[in-house]
Amino acid sequence: VGSAAMEATNPCSLWIEERVMAVLKQHKPDKYRKMASGEDTAAPLLKFLKEEDCAAIYFQDGAKDMSCYSFPPAGNKKKLVCMLKPRSAKYVKPEEMDGIIMFDLSPKLLESMHATLEGVFLPIMSNPKNQQGWSEMMAREVLENCHKTISASYVALGQSMGQTLLPQPPANMLVADRASKDKDRVHVLETAVVTWTNQIKAVLKTDPEGVLKGGGNPGPMKGVEFWVEKAGNLERIMQQLEGSNIRKVMKVLEMTKSPYFTAFSSLVTEVRAAQAEAADNVKFLNPLVPYFKDLRGLDDFDEVPKLFPPIMHLLLMVWKHSKYYNTPPCMAVLICEICNDVIDQSQNHINSATLFEDDPPEAIARLDKALRVCAELKSVYYEYNMKASTECPDNPWKFQNTALFARLDAFLERCYDLLDLIKTVTHFNRLERVDIGGNKGHELTTYVADVYRNFLAELNKWKTCGYDILDISEAKFASDFSSFSQAIKRLEQILGGILNMGFDDCSTITSAFKLIDSFADLLERDFIQSDLESKHVALIKQYGNELKEVQELFNNNKSRSNVGKHFERDGPPVYTNMPPVSGALSWVQGLIFRMEAPMKSLRVVMDIMHDSDEAKDVSRMHESISSVLKAFEAEMFNKWATTVDETLNEKLTLPLLTKDEATNEVAVNFDPKLIKLLNEVKYFVIQKKDVPEVANSLYQKAELFRVQTGNLELMRGNYNWMLQNLLDVEKPLLKAQMKTIDQVLTRGLDKLKWKSPESEKSAFVDEVMELVREAHGILVSLKSNMKGVEAVLKKWSDNPLLVRRAAKTYMPDVFMEEHGQQLDVRYKEITDGGKEIHNLLLESNQVLKVSKGAPAWRSYVEFINNMFIDGVSATIIASLKFVLSLIDPAAIAASENPPLLEVKLELQDNSPLEVSFSPPLDVVVVKRRDSIKAEGKAADAKSITGYVTRWISDFYNIVKLVKRLDRQEGDFVKEMEDDETVRYYVHRIMCEVEASAQACHELCTPFVAHKGLWLKDIKTSLQAWLEESAVAVPHGDGTEALSAAAEGERAPAPSDFPNLIQFDERILHYKAVEEAIRAMPPQSFQGWLKVDARPVKNALATWAGKWSLAHTDHLKNFISNRLTSLEKFCAEVDAGLAETPEDHDAKALIDAMTHVRNVRMKQDSFDTMFDPLKSTITLLKKHNIVMSDTVLEELEQAPFKWENTKKTTLNAREVLGPLQSLQQEKVKEEVEEFKEKIVGFVAKFKAEAPFQYATGLDAAYKLLDEWNLALDDIETEAKRLTSEMELFEVQVINFREIAECRKSLKFLKIVWDHVQLVQEIFTSYKNTLWARVDTDMMIDETKKLQKEIKGLPRQAVKWDVYQGLTTAMSEMAIDLPLIQDLRDDAMRERHWQKLMATCGKSFILDDKLQLESLLLLELHRFQDGVSEVVEQARAEIKLEAQLKKIAHTWSGLGLEYAPFKNTGVQILQQPPEVYEALDDNEVALQNMMGNRFMGFFETQITD
Repeated sequence: VGSAAMEATNPCSLWIEERVMAVLKQHKPDKYRKMASGEDTAAPLLKFLKEEDCAAIYFQDGAKDMSCYSFPPAGNKKKLVCMLKPRSAKYVKPEEMDGIIMFDLSPKLLESMHATLEGVFLPIMSNPKNQQGWSEMMAREVLENCHKTISASYVALGQSMGQTLLPQPPANMLVADRASKDKDRVHVLETAVVTWTNQIKAVLKTDPEGVLKGGGNPGPMKGVEFWVEKAGNLERIMQQLEGSNIRKVMKVLEMTKSPYFTAFSSLVTEVRAAQAEAADNVKFLNPLVPYFKDLRGLDDFDEVPKLFPPIMHLLLMVWKHSKYYNTPPCMAVLICEICNDVIDQSQNHINSATLFEDDPPEAIARLDKALRVCAELKSVYYEYNMKASTECPDNPWKFQNTALFARLDAFLERCYDLLDLIKTVTHFNRLERVDIGGNKGHELTTYVADVYRNFLAELNKWKTCGYDILDISEAKFASDFSSFSQAIKRLEQILGGILNMGFDDCSTITSAFKLIDSFADLLERDFIQSDLESKHVALIKQYGNELKEVQELFNNNKSRSNVGKHFERDGPPVYTNMPPVSGALSWVQGLIFRMEAPMKSLRVVMDIMHDSDEAKDVSRMHESISSVLKAFEAEMFNKWATTVDETLNEKLTLPLLTKDEATNEVAVNFDPKLIKLLNEVKYFVIQKKDVPEVANSLYQKAELFRVQTGNLELMRGNYNWMLQNLLDVEKPLLKAQMKTIDQVLTRGLDKLKWKSPESEKSAFVDEVMELVREAHGILVSLKSNMKGVEAVLKKWSDNPLLVRRAAKTYMPDVFMEEHGQQLDVRYKEITDGGKEIHNLLLESNQVLKVSKGAPAWRSYVEFINNMFIDGVSATIIASLKFVLSLIDPAAIAASENPPLLEVKLELQDNSPLEVSFSPPLDVVVVKRRDSIKAEGKAADAKSITGYVTRWISDFYNIVKLVKRLDRQEGDFVKEMEDDETVRYYVHRIMCEVEASAQACHELCTPFVAHKGLWLKDIKTSLQAWLEESAVAVPHGDGTEALSAAAEGERAPAPSDFPNLIQFDERILHYKAVEEAIRAMPPQSFQGWLKVDARPVKNALATWAGKWSLAHTDHLKNFISNRLTSLEKFCAEVDAGLAETPEDHDAKALIDAMTHVRNVRMKQDSFDTMFDPLKSTITLLKKHNIVMSDTVLEELEQAPFKWENTKKTTLNAREVLGPLQSLQQEKVKEEVEEFKEKIVGFVAKFKAEAPFQYATGLDAAYKLLDEWNLALDDIETEAKRLTSEMELFEVQVINFREIAECRKSLKFLKIVWDHVQLVQEIFTSYKNTLWARVDTDMMIDETKKLQKEIKGLPRQAVKWDVYQGLTTAMSEMAIDLPLIQDLRDDAMRERHWQKLMATCGKSFILDDKLQLESLLLLELHRFQDGVSEVVEQARAEIKLEAQLKKIAHTWSGLGLEYAPFKNTGVQILQQPPEVYEALDDNEVALQNMMGNRFMGFFETQITD
């Protein structure tokens, strides 16, 4: 076998690929090749090709990949393509594979088989042509067998779907007339009826008890599902019985009086009744379904009992109201199924798999809970059984409880057995740690270990039993449990013998008690108790003897000590060197201990033998002796306590120190009257007696009191100074020290009295002295460093950051330079000061030895940081105040200082020119690259506001010179911006700056009033004024006028000469403006600013002079241009008419006639221009403008030159008269010929121009270019003829046909441009992916195009190209709204299929779908069908939403029960939300039923 990658290109593999892809209708061969190339995925394919015994291969197409198998995959739900070898073979060449059988396998084989039998085989068998050569009997038998096979497959298909499908007889058997006359046909029908009867009776015989007997211990949900399935099955049977085919069968049987008719009719009646019963049962069981589901699926076992009351209540309701389900068999089956689910839940909770692995107490708890839950079920059942007897006296619950709870009782018995087993495990587990002492201890311990090993062996049998110990059907459990019980009995008997031997070996009662402690709970087991009963009695008697001995000792020695054993005295015995009272109490406490210690161990035996007389006597004796001893002890101690001196007791209870509640200051509280305590105190403390405090003074000495009080006084002074000087922010830093001091002082204030032990007092004094000394030193260092910080900050704020060294007015640049130099010095000072502050803070941290991340230190740093901020703020405020004193008008007036800065008022080129200050008053960011700061911000704004802003920024920048104290990064910018005082002074400064700027801007008003001088372009404005005043503006040298004459245009009239009066007024106006500007003041003082206005005055005066000069220059140029134009015109005419043209020289004749015409048209203009020119020269002289001598001389000679030219023209006209007449005739002949040419041109244009839409864009534009060139040629010829007609004084013809053709061609071009635009837009639409289609935009754009097309010339409306364009637009206008509807989210696959069927075309609905596919459907032809599909989709999505809403509503509703008034019976409440939902949803469902689009959801709605 070769590699899979090579086999993918194997010819045989390609042969299979071609056929498989064709059958699967797959257009992506990559999927097959990917499969055939994989080592794992291609293995079945290689096996099929290379191995002879591999007879088949199956292919399956998935969403992403294709798969192949050697055997049909289990659980397949997709179509398979199968290839079957006709015989064993290997395949090397495709030619060898022609015999392969290829077919597809449906995932629903039975459906496919039935459809094939009925749709393929039956028609083939029934075709008479295929029956040729058959006998009639053979044909009948074949068809009969075929029908039987089809019926059998139909029945099997129904069974596979859980339905009863009644096989239908052949259609030709159902004709009543023919069937009644044909016995064979009647026999076939009767056979069908028999089959139906058997099928129906099989369904009718099913009952719920069969579900229970079917095994598997089904729950109640299985019972409900049984009735649901039976109801559905019967309903489908009735639908089939009421169908037309079966009715026809019955009609035939009735007509033939078949005996099956009556029997089957009765059966139909039974089915109808059974259907009613099943439907009624389903209706009454439905309310129980949620509880049954919870009973089966609850994870919390504690919640299971809560389900029992509602389930039983609903069962009682069903029993009372159901017509069919109120029978004992039905109810008994359901309760048994409920018990099954409860048993399953209990088994899951107990978890038999871990029962012996878990701790025994945990296992016992689980078993107890399971027993309680099962018992609760029976309890609730019996409760409702009693209710049923009361509420349904005619039909009570008469069930056999033993049969009803047989399985549950068996489970309970199993749980009790397991509970006993686990308790046994708990008892025997104690043997693992038993160790018996005594002479035979080792031997007995070995015996116990053997017992424990035997027990573990028995227990291991349960762990490896091989079955579920909670399975009550497991019969082996009983024998195993019996064997285990017998084994445990034997082990208990062995343990009883071991304990007997142990008690016999005990020499003392104490050792016996230890033996009892070792076995504890095991002693309570029955077989052990019976063996040890005699030992228990002996042990109790022995303890009774011990109590009698204690009593005798106490009675004999309580008044006088025994001689020889104790110190002989009156009273109880006293041990050597002990005081009398405390020593006597020690003797009594020893007796009590001797009595109580054995009793603790004997308690288990006493509990076991509590009914015996010996145990009762010993208990009474113990209580009596114990009370006597305790009473004697209390009496002796109380008698001693009354002897203590009360006065001394009062002094001894005083504390070492006292505290003033108001100031918390401490004082030494020493009283010299204290005395020593009694010797008894030490022993009473040991005995934990409540000794009076005064007794402790016995241990104090006077010298120690003196030393202690002296040290305490030193401590008091330092401590009280700390309290008086400690700041709130310093308290957390010294909190630990102060807390420690206070804790220690608390001992001196509260706990330590002068009666306290000397060691405690000395330790207290030494400790508190050291703690106070250390804390005092830390606080002194903190105070010193804080003063250093304050000194640095004060030094900063004493001197402002801005300095005015001299009382003079500065140029801004000079002042800023001096400020920068001084600022560098101050910045260094502040930088150094910041470092000093950081060092002081670091020194404080080192003194405190506290972490820098500690909250207390961070709070202290924040406090110092706030001091730092306040100091920086004070420095900035001091500088801001100084700046305010420099710019505040009131402060300036009080100081009599000159303005601080000087600015110039200039006319600057800021595109356009404007009056502005230098430097500007407002911020102007300089755009030079070298003026950008390193940090990327704009350079210093060179303006007055910018300078002030820079001063303020310089003040603010000091926060960047020092590091914050509270964190590593950052500065104080935010704090300074939020500082109200800083913001106030900044606001005041900026207000003063703004006020000064406003006053300075007001100075600009007189100058800005003349802004027209520089804002308007002189040449453009002069031209506009001349046009408004109807003033002629000469261009060039006058040749334009001559050209106009040559073209037949009218020459300028005399009225076009300059209006000299208006020119005079304008010139005088600008001279007056210039004088007014020069009269304005040169400088002004605005508070702290001095304004120099001389630059702007000079600039404006210059501009006014330019305007005046522009007007005079215009007049000068006008004169020169006129004279030059006249001179050139005369010279050209004289030269052109100097020679007479020949008779046949047409060109010379035309040139000569052109000159004659030009002179005729210019005559009026030139005749009247000489006097106005002289007046203009006079006006210029008035304004001191003198023309050159050359111009004046030309003006003198000009009239004479013009007269000579007119004479020359007159003479030439007389000579050219005969030639002119001849030329007129020629021109007329050419015009007639041209008219005929135009007629042919127009006809051809109308016939061949692209007026048809079918021409196409490319051909249309080509034709348009060709006709444009043709029109250019004919228009040029027409223009030439028109010019000749004008020259030779022939009547001029306009040739309107040519103009019409030109107009039509232009309109055609416009229409075809729109065609191209529309096609390009529509093409872009078509190429748009379906997911990205924006129909709103397309519709809007289409409407705009339609509107634009409607605005095309009216002449184009009748053209076919226009009509084709409008048709395409109309279709798109219809298609797009339909496409917009189809983009509705409600559209599903079924709707798209319906759309394709409606339009008769199909497409693939995937991610690559383009709009073109939808447009190809020609939706405009199927508007109603498309709208119907969209309407259906929208209606169905609404139905779907309503159904989901209804389902969601009911999933959140519940039924509640409450006791009835007097009876207390739980009845169903009527919650308004349930009834409201029921009414609303019922109406909604009825409306859905009336919806014509409900088909897809009909099943969901009706169910």
